[in-house]
Amino acid sequence: MQCYIINLSGDTERMAKMRTALAPHPFISVVRVNAVRGGDLPDIACDMLTSKAEMRNHKGALGSSLSHAVAWEAIVRYGAQASLILEDDSEPERIEFLRDLRMPADIDLVFCNGRMVYQDSGTNLLPLFPAFEFMIRNSTAVGADGYLLSHRGAKKLLEFFSRDGFYSHLDLRLAAYGLTLDEMNALPQQKYVIRDICTLRRIYDFKNHINARVLGTAITRHVKGGGSSRRAEESRGTQSLS
Repeated sequence: MQCYIINLSGDTERMAKMRTALAPHPFISVVRVNAVRGGDLPDIACDMLTSKAEMRNHKGALGSSLSHAVAWEAIVRYGAQASLILEDDSEPERIEFLRDLRMPADIDLVFCNGRMVYQDSGTNLLPLFPAFEFMIRNSTAVGADGYLLSHRGAKKLLEFFSRDGFYSHLDLRLAAYGLTLDEMNALPQQKYVIRDICTLRRIYDFKNHINARVLGTAITRHVKGGGSSRRAEESRGTQSLS
């Protein structure tokens, strides 16, 4: 299985740590994705890519989305049935659960980070909808630090983002595209991050939908309080002209 690691060029220690964590799993082939430095993007690029002037203050989020799009394009070129995408600040664990995993042809994306896995059930692919209640209960975000993506799913996301732009945060976008209209209406829309996800789902064409699931095992762990390259890039972007 190809594993695409999103990594800024200066974060060599993070990349080395990821390679060390994945080395015991020979079925994983590590591919480094040279992440886009959001802080280097000019304001006009933010305007063109997002159609929202407010994103000038969130260049790290834009850089993150563009970096994942680089991985999606690589997945389309490589043509594998399923690939793993990890951010370099994630902490891989229980990777062995992916060894014999086969994604059904109709599944586009599978969240497999600890903030989304709401039931410990091995390699079962769980429905996405209960994960939103899990996030509300635990006051967590969606997270894009670990997910499986099919070849078809990568093509879909590239098509959707080319049509809808790069506004907002990637993880919220992925969650929004995974919701049907009925599911969105069933959510407590004023709760925590749910409000933002539902707002995005209304912005984008409801035909732009990915068939998403949640893996029954978390294979990445998010460390609260850890360094965030996205936030660092946003800070760097706002200071670069001062």
